[in-house]
Amino acid sequence: MKATHLLGMSVLSMMASIGLHASAAPHLSEGTAAFQPKQTPSSSIQARPMATVEFAESPYRIESIGLSMQLPAGSTTQLTRDGSKVTARVLAPDQTWIINIESRETTSQRPLSTVVDAIRDQILGSVGVLNSDGTVARTMGRVIDRQQGLSLKGGPAERVYVQVPGPSGPASVKGYTVFNPEPERYITFELLTPEPAFAQVRPLYETVIATVAFEDPSRLSAARQAAVAMGVQLMSQMSLDDYRAVIERYSPKGKQRWDRLFAPSSVGSDDQELGYKRITAWVGQRGELDSSREKARWRSADRQSGYLLKLEARVLDGSGIYDTVSMFFLSEDRTSEAWLIRSSRREGGVVATWTETGAREGSSMTVRIDPPDGQSQTIKPSIEGEGYLSRLEAVLLPDLLMSKRIPAEYGFYTYQSESGSIRLRRDVLEQPEDRSGLWVLTTRLNDDSPAQVTSMNERGDLIRSMLSEGRVWEPTQLDRLVSLWRRAGLPMD
Repeated sequence: MKATHLLGMSVLSMMASIGLHASAAPHLSEGTAAFQPKQTPSSSIQARPMATVEFAESPYRIESIGLSMQLPAGSTTQLTRDGSKVTARVLAPDQTWIINIESRETTSQRPLSTVVDAIRDQILGSVGVLNSDGTVARTMGRVIDRQQGLSLKGGPAERVYVQVPGPSGPASVKGYTVFNPEPERYITFELLTPEPAFAQVRPLYETVIATVAFEDPSRLSAARQAAVAMGVQLMSQMSLDDYRAVIERYSPKGKQRWDRLFAPSSVGSDDQELGYKRITAWVGQRGELDSSREKARWRSADRQSGYLLKLEARVLDGSGIYDTVSMFFLSEDRTSEAWLIRSSRREGGVVATWTETGAREGSSMTVRIDPPDGQSQTIKPSIEGEGYLSRLEAVLLPDLLMSKRIPAEYGFYTYQSESGSIRLRRDVLEQPEDRSGLWVLTTRLNDDSPAQVTSMNERGDLIRSMLSEGRVWEPTQLDRLVSLWRRAGLPMD
């Protein structure tokens, strides 16, 4: 039985319920004494032997919550974020276990032991019969072990293992280790594994959890504030001439630059083409965002002057083709912006189209999302404090930073379509001492995204951008791009 069949109840939903009221989880009644947890003292915990685990070369990090830990080599991860809730999933190379990592903020401060006992009781109650008062009358679950007073690298923690019957086949075991790294945040590491594999998986799980570490929240906050302050200072130095000089680099009347996305070949002559894009920018009017509207039908707002940017891209993903055309407008005083993004996916003759339309006036933003199917959604992301960067500026940020060439770490709050929210972006601009004329920009679009490393020459021209998983953006010319795609038999229509 594979761990992918053991997902069951999300610990995040349990944390949500037990965080609402102190009595939200069912409690064990006297009739369930056989299922009371076996308490393991701290001395016994520390004596438990650790497993020999081959870890991946680099630690796994979730920057937004200051978490770092070692993961077994070959394991894979998935990360999602919804507001203040962060959820990560670690999957075993052989699919015998899953570790779910979930972070949740709460205004209800409770002892770790109470939180873990509530999780235990909720699991037992989910496979049991409840009394009228919410206590558990009887259950098919069984507490394997309840470890109290853990003293780990990540700080004080509590742990429990519960066995529950499977819907068909062998039983499964759910293990929970909970940390409280800051007053109003709990982080839970949930283990899911088939009961027959538990004896082998348990030492590995505990060894992995023993590597968990959390950065001081006050240091994280101070670093973010310092980066944002540098970003605000930089943008205050930008003049109209600076903006126009950057815009001119992408003029539709100038020399067109195309960028290709590819996975480099180990032999250097058989790269895998993955996509391409073109950026053009000019000084114009807001109404140019939508070329389908005639100028005679423009309203007064459409005649607002400012900067415009068009980004056209195609990316191949498996058997699908993603085409995106993004249009961005920013007023010269930076107080007003608008954008229109149309993205489509083609696969097997079927085309699905998604549209995002956004506008901002001052600190008020409205975004409308029209999916291929289903109802349209309108959201109003909150812009608070200083450091906000428009969509157009976010695309041109490497050029804007190079216009001043001040090595530093910069922080900007940007709206990001992937999450439908405004998140902190960080950019570190450096000039290596041993490489004259070379500038390196390391970008994290948000705290939980992998770093993108961009190399530029002394004129600010792109050399290449290294993405995660070995993918590369590199400037090219249209004729060479066409030749590469035709040679590979890839669609450019």
